[in-house]
Formats: sequence, C-alpha cells, structure tokens
Amino acid sequence: MDGLCHETEKIIENHLRRRGIWKDEKLWEVGKSRFSGRGVYATRDIQPGEIIFVDSPVILGPRAIPENTCVSCYNDTNIVLCPMSCGLYLCPSCLDGDKHSQECAKINSWKTEKSFVTDRMMICLAPIRSLFLDDSDRESISMLEAHREPQHGIEVDLMKKKMLLELCDEEENWIRLTCAVLDANSFEVLPKTGPTLRGLFPLSSLLNHSCVPNVMHVFDEDHHMILKAAKPIKKGEEIFLTYSRILWCTLSRRTHLLRTKHFACECPRCHDPTEFGTNLSAMLCESCSGFVLPKNPLIFNGVWTCNSCDRQVEESKIAFIMSVLAKRFSDVDEDHMKSFDLFRSKSEKIIPKCNQVSLEFMYRTIWILGGAELSDEHFQIKGECLKYVLDVLMKLDVGASKMRGLLLHELYKCQKELISRGIVMDEKFNEDEILEEAAEIYMFDVSAPEIIKNVWKKKNLSTDWNDYFF
Repeated sequence: MDGLCHETEKIIENHLRRRGIWKDEKLWEVGKSRFSGRGVYATRDIQPGEIIFVDSPVILGPRAIPENTCVSCYNDTNIVLCPMSCGLYLCPSCLDGDKHSQECAKINSWKTEKSFVTDRMMICLAPIRSLFLDDSDRESISMLEAHREPQHGIEVDLMKKKMLLELCDEEENWIRLTCAVLDANSFEVLPKTGPTLRGLFPLSSLLNHSCVPNVMHVFDEDHHMILKAAKPIKKGEEIFLTYSRILWCTLSRRTHLLRTKHFACECPRCHDPTEFGTNLSAMLCESCSGFVLPKNPLIFNGVWTCNSCDRQVEESKIAFIMSVLAKRFSDVDEDHMKSFDLFRSKSEKIIPKCNQVSLEFMYRTIWILGGAELSDEHFQIKGECLKYVLDVLMKLDVGASKMRGLLLHELYKCQKELISRGIVMDEKFNEDEILEEAAEIYMFDVSAPEIIKNVWKKKNLSTDWNDYFF
C-alpha cells in the first residue's frame, strides 16, 4: 500500500470508529486502482449478500426543495417556514433545536439590506452544513476527489448572485470545495418517508465506477449505507459501484459520465459492441434490418456498422434518432397502453425490442401500469415486460442489484394476481421463490415494501445489520 492509500485508510478508519461502525476484521482495503487513482479491494473472497462495510454520512441534506418536509428530521408533519427568514422549512420540534439555530444564525449573518432569501436556500443546505464540521470530518472531505469545473459550485453562486448574501472568503472557499466534492461523490439517499436526500459517505466515495458493478447498497432508517456484494467477489478484486443507469446503452452511459463525472468509461461492457449480447445500442439497418452497432464503442463520433450487410452509419445520426425516440418516450403518460401500442408500431422499423429506448419504455410501462384494476391483457403485458427486463439484467451480469429486487417484487405481485384470475403466465416462475429472492436483496432497506418485511418476519430474520456485520 502506497503512502496516499495508507493515509486515506487511516482517515476512513477514524471516520468509522467515531461513528461506531468500524470492524477490525474488515473485508476491504484501499489500494491503487488501474482505473482511477485509489480504489477499494476485497481482502478475502466475498459471497453475494454479505455486508462488505457500513458507512455513515459526514454531510446530509436535501437534494431539491422538499415540499412539506422538515430539513432537520425529514418528517412531514406540521411543517412551517422558519419565522427568522432563513428560507428553511421545519417541524415545530426542530424549529427551536440547536441544529437549526446554528444554521439559521449563519444564514442570517450573511444578509445585507439587499439580501433576498428564498426557499431555494434548501438546496444549499448540505454544503452549508460542512461549515459546522470538526477537523476530522473536514479531513474526510478534503481527501476526496473534487470536480473543479465551472459548472460545479452553483450553490455558492445562488447564494451570492441571486440572494445577494455576503460570505467571507474563508467560508466561501470551503463551501465551494464542499460543493465540488459533493458533485463528484454524493449519493442519493432514500429515507423512510419524504423526498430523497444527498449524502457524502467517505468510504463509499472511494469506490470506482464500472458498468458491471459487483455490489449494491441500501439505507437504514438512520441513513447508514449498507454495502452488500451483488455477486461473488474474489480476494484482491476491486469493488465497483455504477455511477450510471444500468439499462442505458454504451453511448448514453459514456456521454453521461463524461458530462457529469468527467471521465469516459472503458470497462468490459463498454468494450463490447453487443454489451454482453443484450444489444442495447442496436438500431435496425435501413437496408436489411440487421443490427447496426458501434464498430468501436470507445471512440466518440465513430462509425456504426450493420452486422449483416456492413452498411455504415455515422454516430451523429444514431444519436439524433435516439434523442427523438427518447423524447417521444418521455412525453408519454396518460392512456399509456394506447401509447404503448403506438410506440411499438412506430418504432419497430427503426429500433429492435432490445434497444435502450424500447427497454426503458418497457420499464416505464411496468410502473405506470397499476395493480388489480388492470385487464387480463394488460397484466400479461406487464408480466412480459418484467420478464424481458429481468432477462436483460441477467445478461448484463449485475447480480443481485437493487433493480432486480424491485422487479422481482413487481413480478411476484403480477404472478399472484394472474393466478387469482386463473391465468398461468409462466410455470417456471415460482412466486414464493421470487418473493424470497426479492426479500434477500432488500435486506436492511428502510424503503422495503411491507410484503417484503412480512417475509423477514415470517422467517424470523433480524432486520438489524449489526447482527450480521459485527
């Protein structure tokens, strides 16, 4: 282990010890990554479902302007706007609390006669909270990667240019650094109730990206992140999360990562034009209806070639068609089944069923179609969409991902409803096995559906990760 990795691990150990979540027999270590600076590696073979580590946020705050949600405890009862005009919404019990008093006083100290504070202050709250951290937590922030590009740090510009607040140089510089670190490393946190939050988890932030991740994470009610193996991980293997959407094609993922994370992925999936046989990027050839795929997926603005007649197409044309179809797809909401049939009829000569846009339309269909009020036909369509997307996830080799758990839960409900109507969708799917697998994936997740929690109770499983981790 080199000096930087050793020092990083010491900072992480201090962070975890102070929060009571350090484990001496840890399953991870920090080391040099061939992909990006530092990385996190397995210290022994790890089996699917094992907890690799538990992390806690040094900063936690709203991702957007939360409606009717307290910015301190994240409850949604009797919410009021702070009478001291700091722009924050709180519940009565937090209004006079020490945490809010500190934040309120700081915001008001920046005001001048020209200042105009709005509720947009809530999206600035996470970086503002970094001002109150002690030296150890500041060290955790300073050790992480930061995005220094001009588009990052908009929270400071919002406070200075829109609300006309005056920050001292030292505070402004620290908040800008925190914003740059948050933009590079923050996680979307799913609380038990209310809107999503963003949190900065020091150890989790060291995990590098792969479009073929080998871990998944969930959150408990105290906002701990529990990182679990999604598939077998060998000793010495790097531990990867994904920073992008699993169902996006290579062009979409690499473009998004380059724009938001400032690197172009070159993982095994990105190297493969077929993306492990899923052909998520495929367009239909205008000449022969073969699959048009990128000749070299790692080259932006490269040439795409038909796998049947060798006809070549410029990537710019592919990107344009994809964007038009995606726009059509995103506008669909009401009367979805008519839109579903229309989409299939209009797109079937342009993209195959396996294309990203078609797959995302299926995924959207799964969630738009409700439950018991559906017709038999619509339920069967929902079931077929579920099975198809699950099959794609299997081919992509992402293991026991959170998305798989979500889809298995929906498939269980779909199967049960069809069986109650005397319809057998697929005999090879055992609904009880489906639900049990979903329950294993959801384990420790505060947002787990009630039916999943009932499985845990039925099997007398402890839902406290402490019982499995220490």
